[in-house]
Amino acid sequence: MKRFGLLVFAVVVSTFFSMPAAGQWAVEIVDTTGDVGQYSSFAVDGSGYLHISYYGLDNTELKYAYKDAGGWNIETADAAGDVGQYTSIAVDDSNYPHISYYDNTITLWDLKYAYKDGAGWHRERVDEPGSAGPFTSLVLDDSGYAHISYSATVGMGDLDLKYAYQDAGGWHIDTVEAAGSVGQHTSLELDGSGYPHITYLDVTNSNLKYAYKDAGGWNIETGDNNGNVGSYTSLTLDGSDYPHVSYYDETNSGLKYGYKDAGGWHMETVEDAGAVGEFTSIALDGGGYPHISYYDRTNGDPKYAYKDAGGWNIEVVEDAIDAGLYTSMTIGQMSYYDNWTHDLKYAYSLFPDVGVVSFDSPPDTVCPDSIYPVCVNVKNFGNVVDTFDIVMNIDLYAETLQVFDLAPGAESLVCFSDWTVPSVPDTSYRITVCTELTGDMNDTNDCIMMRVFAWGECVPIHDGGVVSIDSPLDTVCFEATYEPCATVQNYGNRTETFSAILTLDSYAETLQVIDLLPNTSTQVCFIDWTVPTTPDTTYVMTVCTEVSGDTNATNDCAEESLFAHLCAVLDAGTDSLLSPPDTVCAKDTVSVCAVVQNYGNMNTSFPVVLFIDLFSETLRVNDLLPGEDTTVCFSDWIVPSSPDTFYVVVVQVELPGDVDPTNDRVRRDVYAEDCDVFDAGVVSLISPGDTVCTDTTYPVCAIVENSGNVTSSFDAILFIDSSSETLRVDNLLPDSTRVVCFSDWTVPSSPDTTYGFSIEVVLPGDQDPSNDTLSADIYAEDCGVGIEERVAATLSPTFFMLDQNHPNPVVDRTEIVYHIPRDGRVKLLVYDITGRVVKRLVNKQKDSGVHAVTWDTRDDNGNVLPSGIYFYKLTVAGFNVARKMAIIR
Repeated sequence: MKRFGLLVFAVVVSTFFSMPAAGQWAVEIVDTTGDVGQYSSFAVDGSGYLHISYYGLDNTELKYAYKDAGGWNIETADAAGDVGQYTSIAVDDSNYPHISYYDNTITLWDLKYAYKDGAGWHRERVDEPGSAGPFTSLVLDDSGYAHISYSATVGMGDLDLKYAYQDAGGWHIDTVEAAGSVGQHTSLELDGSGYPHITYLDVTNSNLKYAYKDAGGWNIETGDNNGNVGSYTSLTLDGSDYPHVSYYDETNSGLKYGYKDAGGWHMETVEDAGAVGEFTSIALDGGGYPHISYYDRTNGDPKYAYKDAGGWNIEVVEDAIDAGLYTSMTIGQMSYYDNWTHDLKYAYSLFPDVGVVSFDSPPDTVCPDSIYPVCVNVKNFGNVVDTFDIVMNIDLYAETLQVFDLAPGAESLVCFSDWTVPSVPDTSYRITVCTELTGDMNDTNDCIMMRVFAWGECVPIHDGGVVSIDSPLDTVCFEATYEPCATVQNYGNRTETFSAILTLDSYAETLQVIDLLPNTSTQVCFIDWTVPTTPDTTYVMTVCTEVSGDTNATNDCAEESLFAHLCAVLDAGTDSLLSPPDTVCAKDTVSVCAVVQNYGNMNTSFPVVLFIDLFSETLRVNDLLPGEDTTVCFSDWIVPSSPDTFYVVVVQVELPGDVDPTNDRVRRDVYAEDCDVFDAGVVSLISPGDTVCTDTTYPVCAIVENSGNVTSSFDAILFIDSSSETLRVDNLLPDSTRVVCFSDWTVPSSPDTTYGFSIEVVLPGDQDPSNDTLSADIYAEDCGVGIEERVAATLSPTFFMLDQNHPNPVVDRTEIVYHIPRDGRVKLLVYDITGRVVKRLVNKQKDSGVHAVTWDTRDDNGNVLPSGIYFYKLTVAGFNVARKMAIIR
């Protein structure tokens, strides 16, 4: 959690940032490319720039957005599989992001951690026991190491609360609590001693739980057990390391807030008007008051609640159709997901505040009958671009100027009409300058006042001098061009016009400084100077002032020694993209090569990164000589099977300190076309099986496939025993399959006989005959009456094993056999391609042995599943294995 205050000056005044009473918010759309913004997490770096991690649903990727002076920037942090749910972000002292998140890729289901540095993104798997990583929360310690709380699925679907932390030795993992099903909706903070504190949901008991670690180990408390409470928790610690937590009360559909002190836990209902309080995020302001962002499900709005001495205040951040899911916040600003537009959004509270920082002139003592400028520095302390009046008063005289469009955080020098000091000696004058802004949220910094004393008649003082040489300084580079500049000042008490003289090497130049007021300075810049190529040479730059009647020669000149040498120029770039060409064939394998060059003057090593749409690969070029180029070739690219598709291929170098980024990357739009590949084949023999019964009739079916990229018609020929049959397969689409069934076959009466069974496809112009024919032997036996085949219960396997289901592909029924060498609780689940559990085949204690289960392709609700790819996974005694099967209709 970030805490911050805003320091402002009037005479000398400080105040903490607080919420504007009007409750006005501004909303920005951060990312609108597809369905993006779920699982958002928000942080602010040390420079005040914004960072957000979130999930891109369309491409199942981890995304990262950051805002700098140029606006929002969007990156893909990880796109390897289905990654990026349950993100949590923190920013290190170098303003680089660190993100924890869940890898929901089928058969992986791991906790992952990504961080960025000067070399780019790095990714690690933290915990991978089978299903670890939902509900992550990440913080960084004072050394920049990551600490993560999260949940992990164990046993038959129970959840454990886990905690991972990183040090110089790598990752370490604690199981914090394993009693029942616990660990959803975690939120993590570190206290002043570096110990972790976690709030989370106890699913078994529907309670808010709190765990913290000290020198004695983990301690676990129930924070709130009044109803079904504790989901969507968010935790922060106060200055005494006491926890403050926001969470959802599902029983009353309300937002709650709890805190602990020496007297124990205290709970409050913040809002319960409608269904409010999901997706909470909490922070404490400088006064220790809580601020909470959350979702109003009834009205579909993001909301913001904050507490002050008068109690709770509630604001609607955006009057939306359905927005405010996955909120994450710091004081006065938040990120969230718009469920109606499917966009990532950022909102901030409008805080208009301008004020006067300091007097620039006149000085605190002046001379009668002298002329002085009256100048002050004003600043926009708020977060809104503002135009405002600024009023100056000197005794009975007043003047008003206007400052236009001053940006947040910016300062401006404002100068009023010159002031002629009256001729009355030994007089004190009061000068007051105030800003006037309608709706200013902080009036303590609006005005500044100073007293100016006018002496008796002042003796004219003529004194001009050089304050400093500003550029160039110390060392310069061969053939580089510099602008010689210096700051000069009128130290006297009369307005002066005088000369400023530059001497550098054999060159000299004189400039004129016109009407410089007393006690003011200005910068003078001379004609540009190009450094000669003479090696190891020191040049002396001298700037002097010449003021008529100057009374102080000691400040007239300043001198700077400049050492010229060969400076390192770092510049690497991508010269050309050799391959792929601008047109390729779908499903082809093509090389990806580029020429990179060292355009600088030093041996250079740098990474070269390939991007093809969402895929990326990084290679490294080592010690490339100045002016030399080299060819880098990445892994071959297998062009996707979709024809008539454009792909963006980008190769770029990433050299820290590169002086010319314009040559870093080369881009090519590559068109993948249909190259007319003809290929048909037999995928599998469905029926009959390898053993049949005599005098029994069986269907004869197989799966054929069009492996080419052209819709094709072809013959399928059956050979069984001594007979044959031909069927026509018409208009089979590319990369698709079809079940073909021939006439039923009645097994002859001869037992103990083996029959040949083969199916062949005939496609004119077939380019791959290796898959045209598939054969099998069928054994016929006398099956008798009432004989039922079953898995032998007497087998004693010595290792765990999960067999491939049979038949596969599945038409309406299949059998799965698994081997377990010892007794244990068995879980055998079927997942669809999205990773959702569709059928729980086994979920019970089983004895050791070989077991079989027959499945009728219906889900847990009794619905027949559609055609597609499915996975089945066996979990028993710490053993996990998954296989793939297909259902066809």
